[in-house]
Amino acid sequence: MNALKLEYDPCRGGFHIEFSSAPATSVHPILGGLFHLCKTKDSRIARLFCWDRVGGRFPGLHSNQAAFSRSFPLNEEGGKAGSVQVTQSLEQLGIWIGSVRDQQPSTLQDEEHSISVWIAENQVIGIRIGMRSIAAMYPFNSLNLAAEDLK
Repeated sequence: MNALKLEYDPCRGGFHIEFSSAPATSVHPILGGLFHLCKTKDSRIARLFCWDRVGGRFPGLHSNQAAFSRSFPLNEEGGKAGSVQVTQSLEQLGIWIGSVRDQQPSTLQDEEHSISVWIAENQVIGIRIGMRSIAAMYPFNSLNLAAEDLK
């Protein structure tokens, strides 16, 4: 069973996404150092994080305390947990706050790792990543939301 974990840390002003619990052997900055990837020994992405840059926030997460420290089921197409939407297919995984905006051009792209990021008003509103880049197999069955200061 694959669980996707999204942890928000308002004290550091950022978030952490865990795709896999596989041990990371290296950390790589991407997109001008705004994000960092933790890669496994086979160069697949186990974790992605953003602390205190571009605001580093997903808007609406911190105010949605009822959704924190809970697990939500996902189906083969994704699912919704409060203001967080997950889209998934064999090709890609998307994490969105509010509505899915992948029809709009992304703000930042890292073609090497198949990552696109949408930013509005200095806040991350969406991330899409190629499934082949992730150290987990499709599909994710659950989304675990957590917040450091609300645990």
